[in-house]
Formats: sequence, C-alpha cells, structure tokens
Amino acid sequence: MKKLLSFALTLTVLLFAGYFGYKKYEHYMKNPWTRDGQVRSQVVQITPRVSGMVIKIHVQDNQEVHTGDLLFEIDPSSYKLKLKQAQARLERSIEVSRGYKTEYKRLKKITKKDRGAVSQKDLIRSEV
Repeated sequence: MKKLLSFALTLTVLLFAGYFGYKKYEHYMKNPWTRDGQVRSQVVQITPRVSGMVIKIHVQDNQEVHTGDLLFEIDPSSYKLKLKQAQARLERSIEVSRGYKTEYKRLKKITKKDRGAVSQKDLIRSEV
C-alpha cells in the first residue's frame, strides 16, 4: 500500500510539473524575452468594407497605423460601372413610367368619349 501511495504521489507531482512546465513554455513562446527586454508584436487582421483590386498601398512595412488611417486604395472602375448601370436602369424606369402616364391620360380622354374603353383603361392603371 505504501508503494502504491508513493507511486501515485510521484505520478501526480510529475503530471503537475509537466503541465505547468508546458504552460510556461507556451507562455515564453508567445511572449519571448530577450536580454534587453520583452519582444511583443501586435498583429491585427485587416478586413475591407468592399472588395476589389488594390491599386495603391499607403503604408510601409511595420508602420504604426491608427483607426481611420487610409491604408489602401481600391480600383473604383467596377463600382463606377455598376453606378452607371443603375442610373441607366433608373432612367429607363422613369421613361417607362412616363409612357404609362401618357397612355393613361390618352385612355382617360377616350373613356370620356367611349364608355367601352373602360377595361383597357383599368388595365393600364393597374400596370402603373
């Protein structure tokens, strides 16, 4: 019984020593010490708000940056193209809307003259 207790105690001490030794090693690997002082890096992941090709980099390697600093310029050509396409769709929709309004006014005049044109007028009104 005395041998078993001695073995268990020795094993427990070795396990604790191994665990704390590993934790100390892990700590020193993450935060190494030099003779002059401690070396610690701060690396932050950069995520853009939009995607695209980088056309200019405004920072140097190992330069300290702050929140709000301009780091990169992204090629705006794809966004300008999308803007032009959206503007063209808007203009087309406006023209279609004007056409519907003109057709509605025309059918409204026809309806006053001819009561049989009501169904076509209602059709155009529902499209507007």
